Amino acid sequence: MRFLSNMKTKRKPGGDMSQNYYRPYVSDDESNKEFSSDESDSEEDVAELPQNRFHQFLAGSISLKTEDVRRKYENRAIPYSYVDNTTSGSAGEIVNTATLPTPKFETNKNTTLIMINSRDRDTTIYTQPTDFYIRLPRTYKNITNIAITELKLLSSFYYFSPTKSNTSLSILELGRVRQNNNVDVSNVIVTNIRQGTYNANTLITELNLQLNSTPIFADISGGKGAFLARFQISGNYTELFNQPGDNTFNSLTGNYESGLSQANIIAKYFYSATTNITNQVYTSDQANVAYYYPVLKEMVLDVTQIGLLNLMNTALLSANTSGGVALSPDDSLNTTGEQPFDRIVYGFRGLSDVYVTAVVKLPANQVVMDAYRQKNTYAYFLANKYICSYDTSAGRFNIVSPSINTSINSDLNLFYSNALIQQITTGSNTATTFATLQANVINQTAAVSDFYTFLHQNITNTFAIDFGKYTRKFFGNLSNEITTYDASGVVTGFATQLSASIVGNQIDTSLSLPADISGTWPLLTASQTNYQDYSKGLPLDPNGFIDISNSSEFIPGFVDIPLVVKPLGYSQVKFKSRCRQTMSFMTLPRTNQQKAFDLSESYVLTPAMYNSQGIC
Repeated sequence: MRFLSNMKTKRKPGGDMSQNYYRPYVSDDESNKEFSSDESDSEEDVAELPQNRFHQFLAGSISLKTEDVRRKYENRAIPYSYVDNTTSGSAGEIVNTATLPTPKFETNKNTTLIMINSRDRDTTIYTQPTDFYIRLPRTYKNITNIAITELKLLSSFYYFSPTKSNTSLSILELGRVRQNNNVDVSNVIVTNIRQGTYNANTLITELNLQLNSTPIFADISGGKGAFLARFQISGNYTELFNQPGDNTFNSLTGNYESGLSQANIIAKYFYSATTNITNQVYTSDQANVAYYYPVLKEMVLDVTQIGLLNLMNTALLSANTSGGVALSPDDSLNTTGEQPFDRIVYGFRGLSDVYVTAVVKLPANQVVMDAYRQKNTYAYFLANKYICSYDTSAGRFNIVSPSINTSINSDLNLFYSNALIQQITTGSNTATTFATLQANVINQTAAVSDFYTFLHQNITNTFAIDFGKYTRKFFGNLSNEITTYDASGVVTGFATQLSASIVGNQIDTSLSLPADISGTWPLLTASQTNYQDYSKGLPLDPNGFIDISNSSEFIPGFVDIPLVVKPLGYSQVKFKSRCRQTMSFMTLPRTNQQKAFDLSESYVLTPAMYNSQGIC
């Protein structure tokens, strides 16, 4: 941005304009000190000049080389000045100014070009490039006008803004519900990105940041009452907070932080994860401060929430007790002169802070703090981990969820580790023997996995059976059977690696019986009556049950039944079995010798095959 300004300055008639300039002032000095070309940069040979209306010119014009001139100048009772007579051929002289006429001044206009770049602002204080304050390098006086000669706006308006309704993304994770008037409703999580202007890459970064944000507060087992009881004995803050995830918002700096530990989170509110004081039972007031102070601090730092709190009534400002004990000397806000914001954010005294104790004990404050805390738990945050990417060929964003949120995963791993340690220490194992046992199991598992891959890969390549169709458990039982077919010449149509569709349909055993659904058979009805019955070709025993003689309990048998399939007709084979058995049917085409070469087998749709509505 460029500003063009005109300023009026005064100079001696005929003087040199090259000496008229303004000196820059120091940025940290807010004084209105003026600078002009009359001031000398050197302290040598500077005389104290008479204070009269010509002193601005005397400083740059009078020569003090002779003793007489210097003596006249030291007599400050007489107003002297210097008159330049060089134009008339005579030398200049010091005269009594009382005898001279009032001099006339000429007005000169200086034009100054100022360039302001928003990138030179203090971005910590002025976050937006459209609203900032910047200091000029010098003071300008007697400005008559200012004109903007050039203005460059890179992006004055955000493409993504709440006013455009394009900053929110609603996600319903499978199975997530919440209570609404004792009724389960879908728990739709609304995630918001920050307003701004994004390209594809920066939008991906912002989406990954917001979709994987971690709430600060944890859902406490047993609720607030259970925590207060436990804290009074343990003094442990850790169950108040979640394990940090990929990104955690810092309300004090307004930035997202990564790579934090739970100790880093706790240190924002308390000195350490525990009070580090043994054999002490904490008062209910101290336990309440431990529970509510992190919530109180977050609400005070949130401009949309601080107005919901009562921080300024007379009782709070004069409060000076904790646990029923008055502090001496008085530490109330009335005595210290602190503001509520400064006391809560910067001057917190610890669990016995008399002002914070009074604030968190107010029932009205507890209601809004409980609501705020609940809104900042996983009840209102996404539980899965999300990865956003951009498909340049299709021009669209893709969001996938490969696992649960990093914070929840860390909690589960911590819980598993603690449970494992507890089992090791309570059993006969030591940490050393357990490590040895674990190493053996890992090695054996790797060997079994390699053998399974080798075995199933050969079955797949030989018999065209999908890889992974049979599990490790299946191969571990030698009584299991695999039905195979001649797969010579088959090169496609079967899976050569494990996939999600196969995992859901793997076979553990061939010995278990299928589910009994015989009770549904009498309910089966036929909608067609023009069946061609080919049941006579089945081998039956004297009681009319199907009896395939070449089959046994472990060896499948077969029987061939020739059928004629006519157009728009149905063929059926009726049978009954004396026991439950697994049966399968396979249709085989006829050989060339069995086919008729006349038109007797041509499938021609005749008019008689259509009904009155023209439906075949």
